[in-house]
Amino acid sequence: MRKRKESGQSMLEFALCLPILCFLLLAVVDFARAYSVEKRLEQGAHSATLAVSDPSFSDSGRYSDVANYIAAQAGLTAGTVNPTRTYSADANGNNRVIITAEYKYRLLLPGLRNLQVGGITDGTLAIGVRATGVAPTDPPDIDPTGCSSSHCVSITPSTGRGTPSGLDGLVCTVFWENDATVPPTLSPKALWPNCSTTNPFFYNAPQGQEVTATITQADGVVSRPASPVTVP
Repeated sequence: MRKRKESGQSMLEFALCLPILCFLLLAVVDFARAYSVEKRLEQGAHSATLAVSDPSFSDSGRYSDVANYIAAQAGLTAGTVNPTRTYSADANGNNRVIITAEYKYRLLLPGLRNLQVGGITDGTLAIGVRATGVAPTDPPDIDPTGCSSSHCVSITPSTGRGTPSGLDGLVCTVFWENDATVPPTLSPKALWPNCSTTNPFFYNAPQGQEVTATITQADGVVSRPASPVTVP
């Protein structure tokens, strides 16, 4: 009789503890999965900083959607990552990009989030990461009417979102576009050190010549070429 009572008591205790054990086990699995998502999201954000450091990068180019690019690199569903991208000058006057990415991980046990914040939530855990990398400036601006003389164009660093204030040591390089070859080739013609909005590059070229230009930073990173402009 005593053995039966002890066995019954053990089964009752086990039955009472089983939900708690299952809860703890699922909680461990939940946070392990969330940690895995965080690491993959970090990798995706880091890959995005490398992508924008490629001079061929553009918002209308092969990395047209940074959010979906990060999601793809992290193995997440498209449209679920919310990124921000900011540019700033580092201590050496070079351009850097900072990418933050946020993702809402849906918990297996939504009640865990409610317990954590002490209120009713949507059952998701907000995961945020940040990555920093080098970045090229925007292509320079070429103004065919910016010179006081004819057959001349003025070249200045762009003031777009990818060209923050505080950059120094910039070099403007002008190229002639040679339409005699297929595809067209670019031939460097001249460069202007310490190029800036207050120190533009005034370049004389034959009338009708198509020219483009790039910006080289102090760290050697080169921008994409500007759209070709015909010298008036």
